[in-house]
Amino acid sequence: MYDSTDSCGGDQDPGTPGADQGLPESGADQDPSGSTAGQAPQPNQGPEEVRFLVDSTAGKLVRWLRLLGFDSTYSEQAADYRLVHRARTEGRIVLTRRRSAAALPWGNAVLLESDRLDDQLTQIARCYAMPGRPMTRCSLCNALLEDVSGESVRDIVPPFVYKTASGFSKCLGCGHVYWQGTHSSRITERWKTLWELAGSE
Repeated sequence: MYDSTDSCGGDQDPGTPGADQGLPESGADQDPSGSTAGQAPQPNQGPEEVRFLVDSTAGKLVRWLRLLGFDSTYSEQAADYRLVHRARTEGRIVLTRRRSAAALPWGNAVLLESDRLDDQLTQIARCYAMPGRPMTRCSLCNALLEDVSGESVRDIVPPFVYKTASGFSKCLGCGHVYWQGTHSSRITERWKTLWELAGSE
């Protein structure tokens, strides 16, 4: 069982044994801007208020958060005080495996306790409710999806998909096309079940 405070981005102990380095020796315990604006939402707020910034230590997680409907951006760098500050100004919660970043008292970061995807999603599920409708964001770029007619994507998708898919959607950002089928339903149900089980613990 994950600790209900530390694993949800509450106060972290900066002196935790084994914490990694990468923060300046001075000034890291203060918000670089000295401002409280852009404070990210706290655990257990509504899903429409939760926005994440996933760093490079948890890259696999971002795709699944987007498929579940969470507004989730990705950084190719590991979290440090600059990335935590950026997330704060954007009203996002940092998801990281880096203890030093999660320990910043002025930031809002969740220290992911495991490098396994299922464990990470379970930890997030204990802190934040799943959006009501998954499969509404592009897993590639995070933009919203728009329902479109099959005819409008007929020349884009494989012929078999055009004939058998029950519905289509298109990314408003990169234009990637998604369709409803057995595979997407199975993925959605798997993570919905995981969220429900985690929330009942």
